[in-house]
Amino acid sequence: MRQGKGNTMLKKVRSYMERQHMLERGDRVVLGVSGGADSVALFRVFEALREEYGLELIVVHIDHGIREEAREDALFVEKLCEETGTAFRLFEADIPSMAAREKRSEEEMGRDYRYRCFFQVMEETGARKLALAHHLDDQAETVLFHLIRGADLAGVSGMSPVSLRRLPGGSHEQVRILRPLLGVEKEELVAWLMEEGAGWREDRTNLEDVYARNRIRNQAMPQLKRINSGAARHIAEFARQAAAYESFFRGSVEEYIGIHVLFTGRGCETDRSLLREQDPLLARGILYEMLCSVGGRRNLSGTHVDLVMALLTNQSGRRLDLPGGMEATVSYEALRIRKKSGREGNGDAAPAREDGLAIDLSSGRREGVAEPAGGGRIIWKLLEMEKMSPEEKKEVLFQAGNAKNIYTKYFDCATIKGMLHVRTPESGDYFCLREDGGHKKLSRYFIDCRLPAERRAQTILVASGQEVLWVVGMRRCGNYRIGEHTETILMLTYEENEDELSH
Repeated sequence: MRQGKGNTMLKKVRSYMERQHMLERGDRVVLGVSGGADSVALFRVFEALREEYGLELIVVHIDHGIREEAREDALFVEKLCEETGTAFRLFEADIPSMAAREKRSEEEMGRDYRYRCFFQVMEETGARKLALAHHLDDQAETVLFHLIRGADLAGVSGMSPVSLRRLPGGSHEQVRILRPLLGVEKEELVAWLMEEGAGWREDRTNLEDVYARNRIRNQAMPQLKRINSGAARHIAEFARQAAAYESFFRGSVEEYIGIHVLFTGRGCETDRSLLREQDPLLARGILYEMLCSVGGRRNLSGTHVDLVMALLTNQSGRRLDLPGGMEATVSYEALRIRKKSGREGNGDAAPAREDGLAIDLSSGRREGVAEPAGGGRIIWKLLEMEKMSPEEKKEVLFQAGNAKNIYTKYFDCATIKGMLHVRTPESGDYFCLREDGGHKKLSRYFIDCRLPAERRAQTILVASGQEVLWVVGMRRCGNYRIGEHTETILMLTYEENEDELSH
């Protein structure tokens, strides 16, 4: 480690990284560098550690197409890399147009695009660690943001120093997201850079109170620091303690569910008398996880958990409608949470679906996103074979036949009839194993694969009617295969959500 000015700062960050076991010798690490003070500090930390750990660094910079001076930011970061002999990758996108097209906020679209770029470089280079420049003030802002939106204990646990993610379209291997600066306040980073004579770029949009996060940063946090200068550090420490309590509580919830909750094709059930005997806090946690396992976390709130809690003491036969097409019923001593059928009493009827889960190949659109209630998203895109170079065709055909590529699949559009839907399993679903039409019930396929019952109801599918084209993360059907004579290809990619806010 370099001696002299700023050495205390570097020691502090290095100590934090060592406690979290972030680095090993010979690591190949992707760095997200915007050019701002925090990301430049991140870059300088890794530069200081490069020789000692034998690191291979790849810097990724994204131009979101929002600010006029963005090109100058990219040149600044590129020059920084040239001066230190560091690999540099630039991605450019029109985030406002992408956000409008997908009906999402620019902030959310920009965050998702950044992670796509990071993960693409990781796949291309074989890097298995991604370092981001979130610092202690970011942690405090994230906790406040989640808190004012009504988050539970998990929501106010903040960002983890090290979190695991699976690469979209990759293998089961997980990559690590590192946040080495979470123990350092922004003003410490800026003071260090100024002492070192290091420059950085200022993003004027950070000063605009357009986004909720900016209002927290520019208005709420300064007021809190006037009350107590250590406000950010105290909030971050609260997040650390919340994460520890949440981990302990989650273990108790999972233990109860593993023993006392039965998962079925359309939902789950448990003994309501036994659940009533549990501590109310534990019972609420159990009910919340039961609800999420059936309908996903979106649109669920504490109010819905309270309603189901009240149902535990109601007379047999009572029924409650819930978000995500769910219902809760009590029958004698059983509490059941399940997906509602299209017609009451007909177990084979398809449940109502949201428009956002449909993939209409006849709509004229060339790409889109479907977001199932259980989390993650399916990105779909139409590819024209005749517009591809011979090398591109060869690569697509290779990837289509690559069984290890379990999160991206390719289908011949000409053979797909009707609308596709992204959903969870339904009664009557079947799965074609071979191109000759041989098929079996999806439930039988799950049994043959030894998929635990509790995971079956949460499995994400892409289906045409009751015919399943793809069991996400497992296997695609034997039909709809592409070949040399395919004209239009449907490419489906599954991506997990990144729940934590970033910038």
